[in-house]
Amino acid sequence: MPYNIGTQPGGGADLRVEGPKGGAVSTLTIEPGVTLRFRKAGTFHVTFANGDQPANAALIALGTADKPITFTSAEASPAAGDWLGLSFGMVPLATSKLDLVRVEYAGGKSGSQSFSCRAPGDDVADNAAIRIFGPPPSQFVTHTTILRSLNHGIERAWRGGEKTDLLPTNTFEEVVKCHETYPKDANGACPANPPCPK
Repeated sequence: MPYNIGTQPGGGADLRVEGPKGGAVSTLTIEPGVTLRFRKAGTFHVTFANGDQPANAALIALGTADKPITFTSAEASPAAGDWLGLSFGMVPLATSKLDLVRVEYAGGKSGSQSFSCRAPGDDVADNAAIRIFGPPPSQFVTHTTILRSLNHGIERAWRGGEKTDLLPTNTFEEVVKCHETYPKDANGACPANPPCPK
């Protein structure tokens, strides 16, 4: 049985993992083979806020070759952009890990703009199946398939010199825009032609 996030048509479909006040950390562990299905415009937030401090929550989603963990659309006829995707606020904790995961039909409109550099011809919106707002301590997304994102695959939405490459080991299928975006420098500057691997 899949877990359905959002039960009422037109209602909210957000899942949030947040730590309590006082510096404690909350961790959600998802078992192999689990499927989470999100209604239209839903999002999975691991720490909702943005900033340069460590996140107060972590996600451990370790699938197996036989039992991947799947984040997907709850629509009867799924389509690219049905839901927004996974969002890691603040600086992801070293304990967060996605391995042998599938993220399907995400990349819907997020409503935020200009966190990462825009490739030539791209608009200002920041929409991706996985969005990361702080420089991760490692390549914490591995052996993961991003399928049918309406926009980018992974948005590297942080500022600074750290350019952690999240392409190795991951698979991108029918991703409309960049497989991963290019993060801004510490002062918010971008190269004239930011890389847009496809």
